[in-house]
Amino acid sequence: MATTVVQHHQKPVDSLFNDLPSHSQGLKATDANARLSRNGPNILPTHPPPTLVQIFISQFRNPLIYILAIAAVVSTSLGDHSDAIFIGMVLVLNAIIGTIQEFNAEKSAQA
Repeated sequence: MATTVVQHHQKPVDSLFNDLPSHSQGLKATDANARLSRNGPNILPTHPPPTLVQIFISQFRNPLIYILAIAAVVSTSLGDHSDAIFIGMVLVLNAIIGTIQEFNAEKSAQA
């Protein structure tokens, strides 16, 4: 016969206080200070958000963008400058739109 393991979230509150070093008022100050010393503060790690320039440059780190850039170089080398300029404009426009979207998403995530 298999034994059933009861998880903490399935137990009644009174039995949790017996199993865990806590009570209805929370941790004792000494326990809280010990955990703070041992584990550090209970905060999420933060990192500085990327700048607009970093986001813009990251828009060019994509294999499909590399293919378009190579196509622009090939067009230029074949003397078809109008196609190369058009491809370059598409690359820049794509980067601008991607930068705006990613910047707005980053602001939302920070909020």
